[in-house]
Amino acid sequence: MGNGIAHVFAMNGYEVSLVDVSERALEKGLATIERNLDRMLKKEKISEKDKKATLDRITTFTEVGAGSHRAELVVEAASEKTELKLNIFRELDQSAPPEAILASNTSSISITKIGAVTSRPALSLPMNTIDASLRRAVRRISRAIDPARAARGTRS
Repeated sequence: MGNGIAHVFAMNGYEVSLVDVSERALEKGLATIERNLDRMLKKEKISEKDKKATLDRITTFTEVGAGSHRAELVVEAASEKTELKLNIFRELDQSAPPEAILASNTSSISITKIGAVTSRPALSLPMNTIDASLRRAVRRISRAIDPARAARGTRS
């Protein structure tokens, strides 16, 4: 799921930090993104330039702190294990800028419980989205983060 979220944000012009537990997991995620972009290219939904630009916007990290220290929005998509998510949010609370929004792609764990382990529960929100819903969510978040950019209708 995390690579799909990274893919959609990167396609919409955002610089993305993709964080996973190992280089191998990151390579697998990037390979999935590239395969999906190749399918879009084959169907002529994007150009080779779009594919390259999307991939160029994704930087990979194996450490949460390194991948989140400049983030405006973090979308966590780890396994549905309560303690794992709570630990990730504790770490994000320490490493992400204080104004960063911390979102979880959880489908079964209370976002109130997750946000409570941070110093910013009001900036912790659920983001359980799939496919087209994710694209709509990215557009909504874009408008919230940068209303001027959204008004111009630009992606970068």
